[in-house]
Amino acid sequence: MKKMRFLTELLILLVLIISICACGESSNQATNKNDDVKVSIFDDFESYKIVRSENSTEAEKDAMVKLHTAIKQKTGVLLKVATDFTAGTKEILVGNTKRQQSIDAAKNLEYHDFVIKQVGNKIVIVGGSDESTSKAVDFFIEKYIDGEKKTLIIPEGDGFMYIHQYKLKKFTVGGVDISEYKICSLSNTERAQKIKENMLNIYLGCELEIEEKETNGNYIILDSSQLDYDEYAIIVKDGNIRIKGSARSLDQAINEFYKIMDNASGGVLELAAEGTITGKIDLPHIPYKNKNELLKILEYLQNDDKLLFGQHLAGSMDLNESIASYAEAVGEGPSIMDIDMLRLREHPKSTWSELICQAVEYASKGGIITTMHHWLNPLHPEEGYRGRLDSLDQWQEVLTRGTDLNNAWHEELDRGAEFLKAIKDAGVSVMFRPLHEANGNWFWFCADYGELGTIDSQAMVEMWKYVYNYYTNDWGLDNLIWSYAPNYSNSTSAPLPVTYYYPGDEYCDVVGLDWYTAGEYEIDGIGKSWNNLLDYRKPTGLTEWGVGGTLMAETPEEQVNLWNCENYVDTLERMRSEGKSIAFAEVYSGRFGAPSYVGKGEALANYKYIVSLEEMPLLIKTILN
Repeated sequence: MKKMRFLTELLILLVLIISICACGESSNQATNKNDDVKVSIFDDFESYKIVRSENSTEAEKDAMVKLHTAIKQKTGVLLKVATDFTAGTKEILVGNTKRQQSIDAAKNLEYHDFVIKQVGNKIVIVGGSDESTSKAVDFFIEKYIDGEKKTLIIPEGDGFMYIHQYKLKKFTVGGVDISEYKICSLSNTERAQKIKENMLNIYLGCELEIEEKETNGNYIILDSSQLDYDEYAIIVKDGNIRIKGSARSLDQAINEFYKIMDNASGGVLELAAEGTITGKIDLPHIPYKNKNELLKILEYLQNDDKLLFGQHLAGSMDLNESIASYAEAVGEGPSIMDIDMLRLREHPKSTWSELICQAVEYASKGGIITTMHHWLNPLHPEEGYRGRLDSLDQWQEVLTRGTDLNNAWHEELDRGAEFLKAIKDAGVSVMFRPLHEANGNWFWFCADYGELGTIDSQAMVEMWKYVYNYYTNDWGLDNLIWSYAPNYSNSTSAPLPVTYYYPGDEYCDVVGLDWYTAGEYEIDGIGKSWNNLLDYRKPTGLTEWGVGGTLMAETPEEQVNLWNCENYVDTLERMRSEGKSIAFAEVYSGRFGAPSYVGKGEALANYKYIVSLEEMPLLIKTILN
């Protein structure tokens, strides 16, 4: 009988040794430090209690309950449970208790590590984290509860230790251990979470805290404020690791950070206190290479029945969202889109970067980008881009370098120039429409100052030339198609005639009209707005088009009965039949004229003369080749 029991126990031991060794290796490079661990039958386990810390976490509580339930189900024995508040003798210790056996066993355990061992009359089950303690309990239930024999089996000696193999043994920056660092996401939450997981699971086993902004301490900073689409850098400075890129290149910068850790010699990475690594990703291919090619496309359209059609972003900073909204309403993508740089001052550079990247990618599909800027009132910024200066004389002060008004205006100019330069550096040419509707009386930069008088046309032209020379010469923005776009006019007062502040052919490439219609075909009124612009013999477009006055409804359901996309098509057809050549048209956003609001967008897709975004690559190839 004793011989039979001995053979049975030997067979159980062999099976367990084989199974434990097999569990020592896994796909995430985890190993069992004690591959040759031996086990023994635990005959008197019925006299033991399962003990957790009095201050245990919810995860540790759950792990204890799970173990207690499993022992009952597999052996039929209902063990007592307790906390470490009171002393005990025979105990199965789960998690981080205040028993010395638990404390000693948990020393030097990393996040994923765990140990199962017998120390005197204590059975210790503990991990380097709640997660690994839970895994240790799962392992114990699977390997050490013999349901057939209704008993427990305990590893002998140093017990069973699960050691997760990390790629790095040590990582310091200027002598500071990386475990003391936090991750500053700067709105890159998903990327920060991924780095946290990789640092925990793959590289070091340390769990780094994520914060939205920097406070005190050392940080791995995820910075997507790089405006150049293709550039990225890893910068070690002032105790921080700044991983910087554009909304598109940041991921490659993060990959380079991983490569640095992957290539650490002997698993030891010691970064100097300061240093920089830079790189670039590939830029999308732009089908029109420069300003001249873009202008050639527009000139072709001016002399052809085809035209571009799209809409404005207005105050939005999400080009893709506006493109998707248009495409959903129309059934095909817009071939031209306008970006108002008005909101740049309200957003961080990371938001700029996303918009720039979207613009570059839109251009790579053949889309044409136009830009404008509602400049902030330099004297009364609280009025936004509206209001006036206090006197006509202050107009000249705005144009005089170094004055307070000029400096305030330059903040707007420089903001716009920085944005446009990033687009230029990505190889994209765009239309730029300064001083739009300046023949009116509703912006601070409009000519009509009411009771104060009218800004002289030459002073208006001087402002145009100031911007032109500053952007061209100081900022090197040779990618801009300069677009002159007054408001339509049928009056000798406001709006003033559309020719009022035309800067001259040398300073202008394209002309257009802003036209919010009341349904009266106003561009052919007594002011002959469209024909006067055609006289300049340049590509001509509707730079802003939409509804106003009694044609504007409060809801889309009402709007579709007043003015919808069929009316846009009818108007374009009338212009075509009258010889009013047009290269492009851009409707305004939202209730001012967007297809998604006015309705019947399919009319635009069905109008054979409108070129969709999907048709642009072939059109551009045809024109430029």
